[in-house]
Amino acid sequence: MTNASQPIIVCVPLRHLLTGLQQALEHARKSDEEWDTEKLAEIVSREFAFLRPFHTVRVDRGAISGGDFEEILVIEYHPPALRDAEASERRFRQATKKAERGHVRQAQPELRKLVQEFPEVAKYHRALGQAHFVLGEHEEAEDEFLRSLALHPTDPDALTLLGNLYVRRGFPAKAIPLYQQSLASVRNVYALTNLGAAFAETGRLDEAIDSLREAVREDAKHPNAWFGLGLALSRKEDHGASLIRVLSSRWTPSS
Repeated sequence: MTNASQPIIVCVPLRHLLTGLQQALEHARKSDEEWDTEKLAEIVSREFAFLRPFHTVRVDRGAISGGDFEEILVIEYHPPALRDAEASERRFRQATKKAERGHVRQAQPELRKLVQEFPEVAKYHRALGQAHFVLGEHEEAEDEFLRSLALHPTDPDALTLLGNLYVRRGFPAKAIPLYQQSLASVRNVYALTNLGAAFAETGRLDEAIDSLREAVREDAKHPNAWFGLGLALSRKEDHGASLIRVLSSRWTPSS
């Protein structure tokens, strides 16, 4: 447990980072000399989820240990005072694994405790909201998703989950902007597929077809994307009926 908030500072030359992380960080570059610190924090949070919200991120130019003058990723981690963040992460992983094995009701009390002890951690609210959602407790799920997004407005998982909740409750039009915001942060087949389905449910078939075609390009093995595309095409032009017959037996709702 940390009694005093003493920052831990990590400095890494950009060229030493894994290629995928280097490429992701480039999305936060405004110019040769300027970076978007919010985007940097977002990207680092996805790579090292345990750091949020106790970290700041920037890119400086300098030299480490007499080396070359170059761009350096600087992460400052400020552990929360009088609370054990490392232990909370272990408890979080145990609870989420329990939920993934189907024991959602048993995982819920631990997730509630984590939210109470660390109310500033967005992913704890998101996980509790997801547990409520799975158990059909929709009002409680919405409350937790909104709390999560208040802390981390661009979290793609929370945005997608809240969109799924609105679709489940019969409000696909409310889900569309949430899926779009999720995709603006991270493109993935689940949000693309669910966006296409929401477009279709609101009668916006051209947009549904475009989104579902993107989903198929994103992951050609995702059955829901193919099923949704065939259904949207059949509704618009009476095409895709054979595709639906082939894939209907493989369809399960995206989550």
